[in-house]
Formats: sequence, structure tokens, C-alpha cells
Amino acid sequence: MESIQITFLVLSEDKDLHMALVEVLWEALRSSTVQVRCATASLLELLIKDMDEALVAQRFVPALVTLASDDDMAVRVASVGGFGSLMECAKQSSLLEKAQLQLASFLDEPVYEGEHAIHMEIIKTLGRVGPNADPAFRDQFVLPRLHVLAERNNTLTNRTKRHDIALELLEAFRTLSCCFIPSSQVAEHFVPSLRCLLIDIQEVEPDLADVVKTLISEVEAKSSDTAPSPSKSSVSGMEQGAKTRFMRALGRGESSLSTTSQASSSSTSSGVLSSVSRSQTSASPKVASRDVRSFFRLNKPN
Repeated sequence: MESIQITFLVLSEDKDLHMALVEVLWEALRSSTVQVRCATASLLELLIKDMDEALVAQRFVPALVTLASDDDMAVRVASVGGFGSLMECAKQSSLLEKAQLQLASFLDEPVYEGEHAIHMEIIKTLGRVGPNADPAFRDQFVLPRLHVLAERNNTLTNRTKRHDIALELLEAFRTLSCCFIPSSQVAEHFVPSLRCLLIDIQEVEPDLADVVKTLISEVEAKSSDTAPSPSKSSVSGMEQGAKTRFMRALGRGESSLSTTSQASSSSTSSGVLSSVSRSQTSASPKVASRDVRSFFRLNKPN
């Protein structure tokens, strides 16, 4: 098989041969031998990386869909990697949607419930393609689906299967932790998935528990560091509000001074009233000063 893969890789460097190679693989799809059909899936996965998208849509995707509906479960499992490569390489949204729909079918349809091999292959594939896939697709499909798989694994009664999936999930999350992931997705899917994983690891592989705990801490710290800071417009609005309150405080002080001055001029004929006016005048600046000091205390930066 390895020699055939090398041959296909060498021949695929010539784009003029792509159509001929795909046609050869279409013939192999009709083989009655399960191993041949599984090998066909692996070879299709290799070819897509340099293939024209028109050819991908016309011949590659239909071939993968045929393999994904094969009567033998081993062939369906072998097709998962091809859909993963499609997610990595395709630019057309219609092709990405087909890959997403097929992988969702593998996870959601009752016929695949308890199919350990296909779940393992999907986790491995999502971990591999996640860093290179479209960010929106990663956030909306890869992370939520891994989250569901992590939750399901907590309920598995078969210890061997639980162990296998836990280790595969750990590898997938370690790979995805290198990506930029929005803080909302970290809180909603990434960290909860890791906490589910920690439950499994503590039971089936306790020596790796510290690895998962460290990964949780690193992901949370990175998410905190990349949290959005206040926008310039909001900062400008706060500054404007502070200026407005400051001017109002000054205005109250000036109003007190003006009122006191008027009272002083109207009572000059009376020594007693004049004395009272002087007392009020001397107190008024204190009112303004107190208002200004209060303003700065209220608006002192934290």
C-alpha cells in the first residue's frame, strides 16, 4: 500500500494527470474487496491537496460520498479522513457544507451509535484539520462536536473505549489550544470539554491529569489575555461625562459666589447685615472648593 501511495503522490504533481488518477480510483470503488475500497479512500485523501476545485466538486466529493455509504463500516471509517482533507483544502462554502453534513451524519445517526472506530477517526480528523480549517467552521462545528463527544465519553461503561477516546480527545485539544479561539467559544465549549476530559483522565489515565489541568489553566489565561479592551469611543464618552460633571461642579461654586456678592452689595447700609454678608462671602469659596474636591474623589481612577 505504501508503494501505491508514493506512486500516486508522484503522479499527482502533474495536474494534467489528476483526471486520470481520479478515474482509476472510481474503478477501484467498484471492487468487491473491502481492503481495496478502504485503500481508495486513503488515496483520495492524498489527491485533494493539489486538485482543482471543479474536479473536486465533480468527481472527488461524489466518490467520497459513495465510500461514506458503503455497506462495510470499515470503508465508511476510511472515508472520514477524506472529508477532513476537504475541510482543510476547499474554498467553496458548498463543499465545506457537504463535509460538515457528512461528519454530522456519522455522529448523529442512530446507526453509528456505539461505533467506536468511527468516533475515534472523527476525533482524530477534527483535531488534525481544526488549526487549518476556516475559523468560523472551527468555532461553529469542530469545537461544539468535540464538546459533545467529551460529554458522551463520561458516560461510557466500557473502560477500554473510554480510555481510547480520552487520549484521542486530549491530543485533539492540545492541537487546537494553539489556535486563536474567541473567548466566548473558550467559555462555552473549550474549557467545559476539558473539564469533561479531566473526569475521564483521572479515572483511566491518572498520570495525565496534571497535563489536562495545565491545559485548562493555559487556555483560560490566554482567553483572559485576549479579552477585548474598552473601545476608544466608550473611553471618549467617559471622558466627556467627567468633563460635564466637572463643569457642573464649578458652576455650583460660581453660582454661590454670585449670590453672595449680590447679598453683600444690597446690605451695605447695615453694619449687622454687612457683617453677615462678609461671613457668607467667606464661606462661599469653601462651598465651591468642597464641590470640586468631591468631584475629583468621585472621578478618581481606580
